[in-house]
Amino acid sequence: MFKKKATDALFFRVKVDGKLVEATGINAYAVKDDDEYNIYGVFTSKSSMYIQLGKDKGVGTHQITENPNFALYADETETGHCSDRTGANGEVTITEKTAEVVKGTFRCTVKQANNSTKVYSLTKGEFSVKFR
Repeated sequence: MFKKKATDALFFRVKVDGKLVEATGINAYAVKDDDEYNIYGVFTSKSSMYIQLGKDKGVGTHQITENPNFALYADETETGHCSDRTGANGEVTITEKTAEVVKGTFRCTVKQANNSTKVYSLTKGEFSVKFR
């Protein structure tokens, strides 16, 4: 039997308008900053997503509708869509947060800044990532 590598357990996945996209291994990670932390999933060379939370946001459910707590999804055209736009909404539930890892689930809608008619529905999101 092959042993699983530690990176096999790292993932960031979500259904975008019902279609599953997933980042694994080194493409699923988190980064700490002075005032917040970001949870990343890089799906393709053009499509990715991150959730930004204030550094004080630990285990629990948090709204991601207003800076500094929001989600950004970049589609295959590399266009960004955010959960902090008028009419967008969402929440993230952090189930574990340590100095090394962050795990949780999320759902949200995201809108493009300059095209308020384009909305993506992001459902069944989940992540288990390490801080870099």
